[in-house]
Amino acid sequence: MSLSWRCWQEVPTTKQKTRLAAKKSLDDFVKNAVAKALLVRKLNPKGKELDKQKPPRENFVLVKSSVDTKIFSMFGRKPNQRSEFTQQELDKAQAQLPQLVNEVLKEVLGRPKSFLPQLIVEDAKSSHNCRFNKDHRIRKGEKRLTAKEGREKLRYCPVCAVHFLRLDIVTIQNTIAALEASQSTATPVA
Repeated sequence: MSLSWRCWQEVPTTKQKTRLAAKKSLDDFVKNAVAKALLVRKLNPKGKELDKQKPPRENFVLVKSSVDTKIFSMFGRKPNQRSEFTQQELDKAQAQLPQLVNEVLKEVLGRPKSFLPQLIVEDAKSSHNCRFNKDHRIRKGEKRLTAKEGREKLRYCPVCAVHFLRLDIVTIQNTIAALEASQSTATPVA
């Protein structure tokens, strides 16, 4: 029986092979860090709720590409210059990876949510009646308010839109006042 299996011999590697392995491992580290961060926050990596673009990208793809962009900008590189990273840059990127992932998630998740539907003031592309008052006609080229509710677009003339927005302002101010009043009486959690 030979004892050769017990003796480990160190195989010499070149700096280039070491750098290529570090570059590949950085990409693997980014993928693992993003997947863990999404798991901790109970976000589906295949879900599309984080991306506001149309069509939305998967959560994993959005966060990973944002982390990659931060890594590139950290060293003043463009995405097509991945092969030009030095070993020191790869080591620094790997060391700062948890911080970069947290920054990206704060940017993506930290977007304030709005209780208002998406409102757009735009020119009417054709003549039509106001959604609220059929006697109000909106002519082609005139301003109108479009409110998106799900897949439906509700279009209002300026008169009705301003009336509804003023009522909403009063409702919002009353809601803020009620919440601020409850803050002063709330006991902090220890």
